[in-house]
Amino acid sequence: MPSFLLLTLSVFLLFSQTGFAQTGELRLSVKDASGAAMAAAGTLENVSTRAALRFETDSQGLHTLSGLSFGRYRLEVRKNGFASESLLVTIESTSPVAQEVTLALGQSSSSVTVVGTTPLPGTGLTREEHPVTVQSARAQDIEQSGAIHLGDFLNRRLNGVFVNEVQGNPFQPDVNYRGYTASPLLGTPQGLSVYMDGVRMNQPFGDVMSWDLIPRVAIESITLMPGSNPLFGLNTLGGALAVETKTGL
Repeated sequence: MPSFLLLTLSVFLLFSQTGFAQTGELRLSVKDASGAAMAAAGTLENVSTRAALRFETDSQGLHTLSGLSFGRYRLEVRKNGFASESLLVTIESTSPVAQEVTLALGQSSSSVTVVGTTPLPGTGLTREEHPVTVQSARAQDIEQSGAIHLGDFLNRRLNGVFVNEVQGNPFQPDVNYRGYTASPLLGTPQGLSVYMDGVRMNQPFGDVMSWDLIPRVAIESITLMPGSNPLFGLNTLGGALAVETKTGL
């Protein structure tokens, strides 16, 4: 027999005994907990060789991975807002392997920020950090109102405020806000705290408030914060008024 025929016969017998290299196929389907298809991404890693393939499913949650050598694979599927899913898949024949993956909703996390600053040591409390309806005004608003003093402006422009001149003196009124009073009259139950540039203006004796001690022309802005708040000191039952003066520049 010619040598060429012997070589051809030997090659044929070799491949007939060992067989050609065979590969498998993985058909992936991704759904959410309700059974609806969803697009996702993931990784398929060969357990033996550590070779990894990245993939993304289509809008129907489908993707086909072909040309996979026989063996065990670690399949990981992930999507934002969902818990990642990891499982083992075995490819051991040329028949396609169908694998369905269900992703559960991930755990949501939240944080709460507690703000504990007050006007007392010179630090400020921003309007956005106060959990109530805050009223404020600027120097231009006070000038355009025609008010003769701060209490008169509060009465004219801010909601929930009215003035009672029990002493017959327009510069020494009782300023009432939501049923609570800041008064210059000793013995009157005080329920409002007043601060100017972080300094408490209520007098140490009786917490009375002399409105004429705050010059109207020196005011840059005012902020009225309602509610009983112990952060602003004693007798802050109805609210607190923070006054900021001009810098002089």
